[in-house]
Amino acid sequence: MMASFKTRSARPQLPANQGAVPVVNLTLIGFVVVAVAVYLFQVNSLATKGYEIRELESQIKEVRQQNQQLQLAAAELESLESIKNKVAELNMVAVGKADFINAAPVVVAAAR
Repeated sequence: MMASFKTRSARPQLPANQGAVPVVNLTLIGFVVVAVAVYLFQVNSLATKGYEIRELESQIKEVRQQNQQLQLAAAELESLESIKNKVAELNMVAVGKADFINAAPVVVAAAR
């Protein structure tokens, strides 16, 4: 009697369409990983931009306050009272009558 042995391959035979499943799974996992990385990058970028916007708005507020203070100081310096005080400090005197020289009208022609 002879024993009949069937030879089996070390790897079981899979149907033709099951070999592509791991490739599709790896591709989908890759897409998910890339999508999560892009999402995290954008969320981080938006948080950073929000912080920068708050900083810039704070700077704008400070500059506007400084501008108002400078405008107030300029208005005070341009006031008549301030000018009179400055005239007295510099020992200036008022002009009685000013004499002006009338110059003959100047005629100008274009050179060609």
